Amino acid sequence: MTSLKGNNQTCSVEVNRIIVIAPRSVSKQELGELTYYGVCAGCHAYKERLIGIPTETIKAIYANNPEGIIDYMNHPKNLREDYPEMPPQDYLSEDAKVAVADYILNTLREWPNHTLNPNTF
Repeated sequence: MTSLKGNNQTCSVEVNRIIVIAPRSVSKQELGELTYYGVCAGCHAYKERLIGIPTETIKAIYANNPEGIIDYMNHPKNLREDYPEMPPQDYLSEDAKVAVADYILNTLREWPNHTLNPNTF
């Protein structure tokens, strides 16, 4: 045991034991939702301009073409002068890219018709 002292309080910490926690398993839809809100939504809103084009526009451009979204995520090009070029998202796993493309095209809806699953986060 190691004791730590500070602010008139003592905290004992057991340092001779390692606890391993397995990664959480999520469904494909949850992976898509988590990836969208954790990565994409920082620059893309559904109908509004943020840094990137609205997600509604992405859905229209790539309707029934999730592979097109994945290709663009891996190798983005600046197609619009009034928007900055998106950085490559090639660091994401293939599963995450497939899941987020499917989520954007088939699940994501405009607020308030779309509700987040509170158990996802």
